[in-house]
Amino acid sequence: VIAQWRRSWADRVAMGGNPDVLFAMTGTGNVANGDYQKVISATSTVTGATLWTSPLKGAPTYTGGWIPSFVTAGRQYEGQPLAVSADDRRLYVLHWWTGEVEVLDTATGASLGTIVLPATTDLRNIVASPVSPLAFVTDWTNNSVYVINTETLALTSTLRIDGRCLETMDIDATGDLLSVVAACDNPRVLLIRASDGSTVAE
Repeated sequence: VIAQWRRSWADRVAMGGNPDVLFAMTGTGNVANGDYQKVISATSTVTGATLWTSPLKGAPTYTGGWIPSFVTAGRQYEGQPLAVSADDRRLYVLHWWTGEVEVLDTATGASLGTIVLPATTDLRNIVASPVSPLAFVTDWTNNSVYVINTETLALTSTLRIDGRCLETMDIDATGDLLSVVAACDNPRVLLIRASDGSTVAE
């Protein structure tokens, strides 16, 4: 039944400061036939028209059906793999399967390059600073948050977090404080400084 599921659906969405554009990660195709793929698209919230689409490079196609691929891969991506830059010019797409962040031009969908992260084990979420060209990525396995500069396309620092299984993350309006969910052991929300990872509150 699952293998014959609907032809397309949206997995994740993101919006920036421009309320007229919605970005979505969409699955299309029939999983059972092996033609399933993921696509990033920009849609006008005013007219409903699709502004552009871009295939998600290297994304798993789940050839052979959903269940076998799920077991083989060992996991599915979760969380928030899309974020929009503070100036609304760049869309960040988290490639959990390769440990990279791809940067797309929000106006055209063209790829501006990729940022390679140290870990490829289990990247979960990405959030963008509302005031600078920085973005933050949680690493579930290595108890870390990676700080990337999306203008220079480089990893700038790694914040080691006192908590395991880092999952959902958000950032405040000043770009100074990150709230990070440490989901394992004693589940808790950590409020940390984006500059150095020091814990402000728990």
